[in-house]
Amino acid sequence: MMSKEDTTRTFLWEESTAHSSHDPLDCFLGDSSEVSEELSASERSQSDEEKYAKAGCYIKDRMKTILASETFCKLRESKEGLKKNEPVTRVNHSQIELGNLLGGGAFSNVFEIKTSLTNEIDPNTCVVKVLRKHVLDRTKLFTACAVGLLREGSILASLQHEHIIGVQAFSQVGPSGYATGRNDACFLVLDKLQEILSTRMDTWTKFQVSMFDRKRSKKNREFFCERLNVAQQLASAITYLHQKSIVHRDIKPNNIGFDAGGMIKLFDFDVSRIIPEEEYANQVFKLTKTGTKRYMSPECGLGEKYNLKTDVYSFAILLHQILSLVVPYCDLNMFEVKRKVMQHGLRPKIPMSWPKGIKQLLKQAWCTDISERLDMSTVHDNLQQELYKLQNYQGAKLLGKTLTAPTTKLALRV
Repeated sequence: MMSKEDTTRTFLWEESTAHSSHDPLDCFLGDSSEVSEELSASERSQSDEEKYAKAGCYIKDRMKTILASETFCKLRESKEGLKKNEPVTRVNHSQIELGNLLGGGAFSNVFEIKTSLTNEIDPNTCVVKVLRKHVLDRTKLFTACAVGLLREGSILASLQHEHIIGVQAFSQVGPSGYATGRNDACFLVLDKLQEILSTRMDTWTKFQVSMFDRKRSKKNREFFCERLNVAQQLASAITYLHQKSIVHRDIKPNNIGFDAGGMIKLFDFDVSRIIPEEEYANQVFKLTKTGTKRYMSPECGLGEKYNLKTDVYSFAILLHQILSLVVPYCDLNMFEVKRKVMQHGLRPKIPMSWPKGIKQLLKQAWCTDISERLDMSTVHDNLQQELYKLQNYQGAKLLGKTLTAPTTKLALRV
């Protein structure tokens, strides 16, 4: 049993000094960046306690509005695919001890659980997600990030899908806990993942290099099918979200992982939104610009209205990367991506050796015109059909002798 002194020291949860390297195009352009401007003179004159108390009250009020919204109520009332009416476990800080920093993003960190004093949380299968400490420096940034974390927990608690990460527990303290000014006042206990997709693709790339120029058509076909299967599993998760009127808004390799059983899991829902049910397939909404530039849809990146199909575009770019093992637009900087990709329709080059169905799907899924872009359900169905053909050797000849990555030159415009 930990002493009170040990508990206090352990559960301050100071973030690690280790920092992961960032891709120069991984620019987070969402809600939080919009409120990260310099503090006003009145805010600078406030004490930390006053700022945190003000932020805590605002966070609490905002979450009440979100949870009471019509779209969120409809989501919770839905019977299909939702967890049974079992309340999510509530956990006190004193019940879990944090271990090493496993990873994180611009505004949050994920830690392993060293020990747990509750039987409902297994340290071997769960992790803890909290805000990074630096977000406390700016009240508005702090507020936006805190609301994002709480929204993520609320959305995940209402979902159940084999390819979407699960939330196992919430902190006992609710949104008002942030009034204390602690970055760990609220936290989520999530399913533990063993690997992320970007790391898995590095492994795939090494394997592909080892197979270069080898005449092993069967091995190449199996390798292609393995990656295509991962993509169709991800597509099933996004399709499920869209059926619930949820747009993820940040589909990319670092937000997709694998659990201990090798099951793919979509995670990181802090910028996700529940949008009004669409009366028409192509109805669009004015939402904030958010995501990662490499995978961001043109309409989102250019600040135009968009809808669920912004995820379809992001998925198409990621699908190409999964199959080609080439990072999209790796020879372009963020300004060139905006000009050449978002404004002028540049897209990754599609290898001629790929199956016709895959090539056609990509062109229709990353189409600039939302009205012409496929919906996610159609994308998923088409991927399943293509995978079935390849696994049954009907598409063997289409794959050629090898399935090496295409050059990094970008030639296709839509």
